[in-house]
Amino acid sequence: MAPPVLARWRPWSRRILYAASGLGLALLVAYLALLATPQGRTWLADGPAYADNFSGWDDIAAAVRDDLQAMPADTLLVADNFMLAAQLRLALQRDDVRVLPHPLNDKHGRAVQLQDWGQVDQGAHDWRGRPVLLVVEDTARPLRQRLAGYRELCRRTGTLPRPQVLNVDQGRKRFLRFRYPTPIEVAQAGAGCVLPALAWLDAPARGAGLAPGDEVRGWALKPGAGIARLELVLDGQVIGSLQTKLARPDVANYWALEPADGEHLGFRFVMPVVPRSEAGRAWLGLRLHGRDGSVEDWPAQPVDWRPSGQREAGPAQGR
Repeated sequence: MAPPVLARWRPWSRRILYAASGLGLALLVAYLALLATPQGRTWLADGPAYADNFSGWDDIAAAVRDDLQAMPADTLLVADNFMLAAQLRLALQRDDVRVLPHPLNDKHGRAVQLQDWGQVDQGAHDWRGRPVLLVVEDTARPLRQRLAGYRELCRRTGTLPRPQVLNVDQGRKRFLRFRYPTPIEVAQAGAGCVLPALAWLDAPARGAGLAPGDEVRGWALKPGAGIARLELVLDGQVIGSLQTKLARPDVANYWALEPADGEHLGFRFVMPVVPRSEAGRAWLGLRLHGRDGSVEDWPAQPVDWRPSGQREAGPAQGR
């Protein structure tokens, strides 16, 4: 219907429409080109323009492929939501990827469909003595729902091995892989788990300025094991080590932990001078070392790094 309508428009009106359409198409192509490169996605990672549903799939498929090569040939591959399962099926060319119940399945109307197809996996009771690789899209749940999600995984599997963490685009997309190289006894289900770690930086805020001498503070927890120590990471470089020694009863209360657990959740750190660092946008993150021997990189956040800040820089201190 558009051609006869446009034919009645004045020439200058059509030219404006064509110019606007051409400009819109050019902007869309430029945006897609930006998303097609790791550097472009990293640049967009801190804003609403980041295309979450279209990012990270090649990375997790490559990691899963390597994991499966190191596991028995009959390993069962289980994804925690339908979208991750679909991407792994496409990338790995296999149609036996099973799916755990997940809020994302219900949100997109896939739960009944997966049930009808016989692809829903309930956990250890459905694994029937086979080795398993469980892949979790950690960022598919909001942070406030993740601890409940980990507890649900514990109920379904009975045990959670140390997670292998894959952060894509500075952790905007984050995956956890759990290897079960030997079959799990169903009787273990409900025996309890060491859960993945959670953390947060209270200061500096995302995008805020950061200079030597400034304070970095926050909290970290790992139910079932505890945090042995933290490492502060700036643009991939470890710049200091510290422990969680500060009481944070507010954090323990929010996550429904025992009051005693809140005695050692908080940390405070004074930024040192960072050699060979450049001013400008940098990514500040945490590396969490659990008392069970696990090492988990937490998503990084952008800061405006000022290596020659006005404050007098001193040696690294962890409190």
